[in-house]
Amino acid sequence: MARKPKLAIARRSLADMASDRLREAILSAELPPGERLVEADLAEDMGVSRGTLRAALSELKRDGLVECQPYSSWAVSKLDSQTLWEIYTLRASLESGAARLLASRITAEDRTAIKKSADALGKAEQTGSNRLKADLAFHNLIVALCGNKMLHESYMKLADKLRWVYAASEAKEPKRIDLVDWHEPLVSALCSGQADQAAQTAFEMCMASLEDDLNAIPDIPHKRSIR
Repeated sequence: MARKPKLAIARRSLADMASDRLREAILSAELPPGERLVEADLAEDMGVSRGTLRAALSELKRDGLVECQPYSSWAVSKLDSQTLWEIYTLRASLESGAARLLASRITAEDRTAIKKSADALGKAEQTGSNRLKADLAFHNLIVALCGNKMLHESYMKLADKLRWVYAASEAKEPKRIDLVDWHEPLVSALCSGQADQAAQTAFEMCMASLEDDLNAIPDIPHKRSIR
């Protein structure tokens, strides 16, 4: 008789669960950029040892979400101008490339998916709920549909940083844009198969968002030019 494969699911460690909880708090802006993290207080709040908490914080440090400061203190990473510039220029490169690919090979099924996602933007705008989720889902869909799996994998590695920026920006300046009006030119270019226009629109949207975020988050030091 053939031996059955082992299908047991490994138990998650307390450090993993603590890391997930802290990650969610940072990405949702519950813990805002620059917030000081006191080990003793966090460990007590989360019901874990300080050693477990340090392991969780070390994982988040590797992901660039927290910083270790002198004398073993911690803080949520700051969203300075350099960090925003790096996130948005990488995003612009990936999304403009994906938009060009998608528009050049768009199918009827793709158009249906894009319009459905655009409708979700409208619903989020009307209800005021899940704006961030709908916006990120729309852009992820474009990259997912472009046909380049490696491009999509690279984009997904940026997903946490994009959510982090979106949440911090929305906390400082809620409902800054109308989601439907903002995305309509990109939807139009994609659905009409205008590859160059779609790429240019996607790139310009990202760079405009960078400039808006530099203005919306006034405590960012040393604002740099995006040109």
